[in-house]
Amino acid sequence: MTGEKRFYPRVSVNIGLSLRHNAEASAFDLSEGGIGFAASGEACEPGDKLLISIKDPDFNSGFNLRMKWKKRNTEGSFIYGGEFFNLRQKQKEGLRRWVIARKISPLLKKAKSAAESGLILRFFTDYLSRYMDEIISINGALAAGNAYSLEYEEKLDKLSIKALLSGSCLEECLENKEILGGIKNSFRQLAGPWIYKSEILKRAFDKPSGYPGDYELLEMIYNNRPVSGGIGAYFDNIFLRSPYITSVRQRKDKIKLMLLSAINDKKPGRVNVLSVGCGPCREIRELLPDLNPDKEAHFTCVDWDEKALSFSRHMIMKLHPHKAIFKFCRCRLKDILRIEPALGMPEKQDVIYSTGFFDYLPRRVFKKLIRSLFTFLAEGGKLIITHKNREMTMPQIHPEWLCDWNLMPRNKDEFIKLIYESGIKQFSISVSSDNFGYIHYFVLSKDGMRKTRT
Repeated sequence: MTGEKRFYPRVSVNIGLSLRHNAEASAFDLSEGGIGFAASGEACEPGDKLLISIKDPDFNSGFNLRMKWKKRNTEGSFIYGGEFFNLRQKQKEGLRRWVIARKISPLLKKAKSAAESGLILRFFTDYLSRYMDEIISINGALAAGNAYSLEYEEKLDKLSIKALLSGSCLEECLENKEILGGIKNSFRQLAGPWIYKSEILKRAFDKPSGYPGDYELLEMIYNNRPVSGGIGAYFDNIFLRSPYITSVRQRKDKIKLMLLSAINDKKPGRVNVLSVGCGPCREIRELLPDLNPDKEAHFTCVDWDEKALSFSRHMIMKLHPHKAIFKFCRCRLKDILRIEPALGMPEKQDVIYSTGFFDYLPRRVFKKLIRSLFTFLAEGGKLIITHKNREMTMPQIHPEWLCDWNLMPRNKDEFIKLIYESGIKQFSISVSSDNFGYIHYFVLSKDGMRKTRT
C-alpha cells in the first residue's frame, strides 16, 4: 500500500471555462493544483500551456495551465487534465477558500439553525483553513530535502491536535448529530491529501481488509516506526504517538504478561488458550520464550481474516516453538457465537482472551458472545477482555476523525452491566486499567458453584 497520491483536495464542479481561441469547455473537477475539463473538440494536447478563465464570479483573473493528459470519453468527445503553474499567492488562497466553500455547502444546507450553520462555517473556514495553510507551508519546507526535523514534527502535532480538538468541540456543540458523519468526511477529504501521505494513516482509513485495525496495521503500530516518506513520515509518527495508539501498544504488553501469569501459574500439564480475533498474534509470539517448560501450552488462534491467520502461522512457525502447540481457525462472527462446533474442539479452555474485538460489538451480540465464550471456559478458567474507556474522550479523537473508526462507547460500569445481563453465573470479575485509564482490562474467572462476586 502507498500513501495518498493527490497533492491538494479537489471538488466535483460543473463550471464553464474559456480556453484559447475562444474555445469553450466545462470543468468537472477543480483543486488548488489543477483542473479537469471536457471539450467537444480536440482543444489542446498534453504539454500545451494555456491561459484559461473560470466562469465563476469568485474568479476574476486567468490561470496558467499546463496540460498533463487527454482521453476520449464514451460520447466521443475529449476530457483533459492540467496542472496550474505560476499561480500568485492570492490565486492559491482563493482556490483553497473556494474548494472549502463548495465542499461544505451541502452541510450548511442541512444545519437546523443559523447558529449551527455558523459553527460549521467557522470550523472549516477558520480552524481547518488555517490548518491547511500551515500544512502546506511545512510541506513546502520539507520539499527542500532536509533531514527529519523534530521541530516540524512537534509543530505539526500541535496543529493537528488543535484542529482535531476544534472538531471535537464542534461535535459537542451540534444539536444535529446526523450531519456529524458528513462533517468528519469533509474534514478528511480536505486535509487528506497531506494526512494520508502517511501509509499508516491511509491504511487505517481505507481499511483494505474490510474492518478497522487489521493485522498489518497492528504490526505497524507495534513496530512503532514510520514507514512513509516526506510529510507522510511526520503523520506516521503523530499517529503512532497519539494517546489511543500508544495505549494499544501498552495493551499488547499487558495482555502478554497476563497470559504468561495465567499459563505459568497453572499446575503442571496441559494449558488451553483461545485467542478470539487473534490478528497478528504479536503477544503470543513475544511470550513464547518465557513460557514455563513444565507447561504444555495449546493455543487456538481464531480470526475471520485468512491473511491474518496465514501471517500469524508463518511468524510463529519461524520461531520454532517447542513448548507450544498451535491451531489456526478461520471463523466468522456467527461461527464464533457457537464456538464449539465451529472449532471442532471438545476441550474446555483455561484462558480465553480478546483484545479490541468487543469495542465494536453492539449490546445484543456482545452479550451473546460473552455467554458462548463463558460456556467454553474450563472450571477455574479466565476470560480476559479489553475495552476502551468511554470516559476518556481525548484518546479517541485521532482514530475517529482521521481513520473513521467508530467504536461502541462504554465505561467500566456499562461493561460490567452487560456482563450481568448476559446471564452467566458463578463467576468473579476483576478490573484494571492501563497507566492512563484509556483501556480497561476485565478478567472473568469461572468459579463453579461459588456465588457471583465482583
